[in-house]
Amino acid sequence: MNLCNFHGISIWDLECRQGVYQCCMYAEDFKLLRGIVRKTGKRVRIVARIGLPFFLYKNRRRKAAAAGIVFFFALLYGMSLFVWNIGFEGNVKYTDQVLLDFVESKGYHHGMTRKSVRCEALEKEIRNAYPDITWVSVRLDGTRMIVKVKENEMASEAQQTEQENTVPRDLIAPNSGIVRSIATRQGTPLVHVGDSVEKGAVLVSGAVEIVDDYGAHLTTHLVKADADVILEYELEYEEELSRIYEERTVQNIQKRPFLQIGTAVLPVIPFWNSADGQAEQIREVTQFHLFENFYLPIYYGSIVRKEYTVSAQQYTEEEIESRARMYLANYFEKLQKLGVEIIENNVRIVVREKVCLAQGTLLVWDQRVETAPAETTAKETEPFNERN
Repeated sequence: MNLCNFHGISIWDLECRQGVYQCCMYAEDFKLLRGIVRKTGKRVRIVARIGLPFFLYKNRRRKAAAAGIVFFFALLYGMSLFVWNIGFEGNVKYTDQVLLDFVESKGYHHGMTRKSVRCEALEKEIRNAYPDITWVSVRLDGTRMIVKVKENEMASEAQQTEQENTVPRDLIAPNSGIVRSIATRQGTPLVHVGDSVEKGAVLVSGAVEIVDDYGAHLTTHLVKADADVILEYELEYEEELSRIYEERTVQNIQKRPFLQIGTAVLPVIPFWNSADGQAEQIREVTQFHLFENFYLPIYYGSIVRKEYTVSAQQYTEEEIESRARMYLANYFEKLQKLGVEIIENNVRIVVREKVCLAQGTLLVWDQRVETAPAETTAKETEPFNERN
């Protein structure tokens, strides 16, 4: 051991087994042991030869294996000439599926050759199709085509709001009712508190008349009407719930792995036989890749099958009434989010043999208004100084 260390021969994994030392060393260092062995009078025996050169020499006559290795790397190189995965980064407003459908409509799809991808042309088409996307970068990395986008939602919303504020609008009634309150900030009010209005009637006009000191009409300006209006009216509510429902009882859950090459699905384990009851399947798929961006048209995953039986059940009176009240409470919450205040509740819940009926009216105060393009039929007169 000292002589090996002195001559720079590397030794590792040294073990003593029944008085015999066993270790590992490099093949080129083994040739240097001849003089050391002769000098020390020891015996050395090779237990195993490990490494790629020994493996290749041992299998030098296996031509099929060599051909298979060559074919594998040739196939791998051929696969690297195509695009097998299209990924998106930075998109929030537009989902991956929406962008993928658009990209495919332009002729970019899985399995296309890398040299047929025109990155700059695709970037321009995406920007033209989606004004909210201010920056696009398309690049090829391995067998992936990565589309990175940057959305500018705040600017688009601000631009849309600015455009809406510059368009003259009238405020109209969304429903027929009685005006309980009106506070006009901009425009000409056409109704007063206590007036009854029909659906679609103009509450505040966007036409503002300009008059002179004598009350004579000079001109009309069109503005975007702005006001707080409260309408009182009745809402009809009706909800019918069946007391009969279907209950699913899971009988068996099975999971089968599968391998997919291209569009061909190869079951690793034979698929299950059809069952007497009903079943649903959930498929989980993962695309195989050698490196981070070297994807191949090979998919693997599993299919989970849940078999269940369906039986008809019936809610009790307490259960169905509780569900009806829950539906009504959700309806109240939805109205409140829309700015509708419930003043009086006249809804009754009646439980019958097969159904539960919730029916009645709601007296509400509605702060919502609708808008329509402002119009005016007033005739403009000559300026005051010219008439005098």
